[in-house]
Amino acid sequence: MQSRLVNVPSRTAIDSRMVAWKVAAFPGSTVRVYSWNVNGLKAVMGRKDLQNFLQSEDPDVLCLNETKMTDDRIEKEHIKDALLPAKYLQFWNCSRVKKGYAGTAIFTKVKPLDVKFDLGIEKHDQEGRTITLEFANFVLVACYVPNAGQKLDRLDYRTKEWDTDFSAYLKGLETKLGKGVILCGDLNVAHNEIDIFSAKSNQRSAGFTTEERKGFTSLLSTGFVDSFRQLHPADVKYSYWNSRTNARQEGKGWRLDYFVVSSTLMASVCDSEILNPVMGSDHCPVKLTLKTGSAAPAPAKVEEAKDAPKKTAAAEEEKKTAPAEKTLDNFGVTSAKKSEHKPAAEKEGTKKRSRSASKSPHKQEETKKAETAPKKKSRSKSKSPKASAPAKEAKEEPSAGEQVKTVPAANLEAAGNGKAPAA
Repeated sequence: MQSRLVNVPSRTAIDSRMVAWKVAAFPGSTVRVYSWNVNGLKAVMGRKDLQNFLQSEDPDVLCLNETKMTDDRIEKEHIKDALLPAKYLQFWNCSRVKKGYAGTAIFTKVKPLDVKFDLGIEKHDQEGRTITLEFANFVLVACYVPNAGQKLDRLDYRTKEWDTDFSAYLKGLETKLGKGVILCGDLNVAHNEIDIFSAKSNQRSAGFTTEERKGFTSLLSTGFVDSFRQLHPADVKYSYWNSRTNARQEGKGWRLDYFVVSSTLMASVCDSEILNPVMGSDHCPVKLTLKTGSAAPAPAKVEEAKDAPKKTAAAEEEKKTAPAEKTLDNFGVTSAKKSEHKPAAEKEGTKKRSRSASKSPHKQEETKKAETAPKKKSRSKSKSPKASAPAKEAKEEPSAGEQVKTVPAANLEAAGNGKAPAA
């Protein structure tokens, strides 16, 4: 079958064992995906920080940002053989315009269905910033978003070109593959004031400008969720600290590393974590734990929208006869509204009677018998108040999810990617 994704930029990009491996499902009931900006792979390997991390965490999938590797160096220094156990397949995307700059990698225990490097837009595809893997139940995108630069010299490129095209790319994956998308990596933006130690003094710092924050808000408005902030709305945790100062010891950090997921996947997310104790870089890893038992439904198609008025009319008719009013929770899961006067067991019975209203008398009698039998506890698909509480967001801008026309490649000079110094 012809690949729907593949675009290989170099000879070292794909693991040579890829052909021999069989596609399989992730073992166990969950998959643990990690993302870490290592700020130079050789340094973190030389101190054994990465090897120790792999041994202690044993990730199912590990995504790396800012590897600062080249294809020649990977081959010459036998990085593939020295770095990982044989149980991992390796995918590399290195910068092709500047040595020791940017770069991404993904290591996975399970062979993906497909793989793509970069976005397929020449002006964005020179610095090794994205790798996309398609698995059975989701699509994983590891990304190192371009930094606006200490003098904001790449701010326009970042917000007016990259953000727009990248948002369209993510929505295109949902539509084309019919699966939820997981975006992870150093996205180079602290979205809200809770995500940075000193908001007032960093208003025009790269990663906290109004333009970058609005770009991230726009991405979320197209149907994506900042998983950590959704599950931990009040937690103040950072993933980056300026290494030129004592910022980490003093707790002066930024939250720049994310797991952003399609809203259809959030019901399968067990937790989204920031692993502050892990040392080795000016960033710490972030982790997403996802249930593997249920695939996320594909986003609604255009054809389905035509039937919306009919479905709405049917729903209104159902409300007239149903004792319990139905509503949609944050993840699109239908559930009955809470009542102050009815205990949980009674409300459950009411919902079942509502569903059985159209059944035959014989089926209704069986339903009544079932209601009197002991009930097993079931997991609720609705999230706790803490999990569903929205994070404080910047004012939303128009959606960036629409496809834009590709312009001729710009002759971009590779700018430095250092973060803003701590105040």
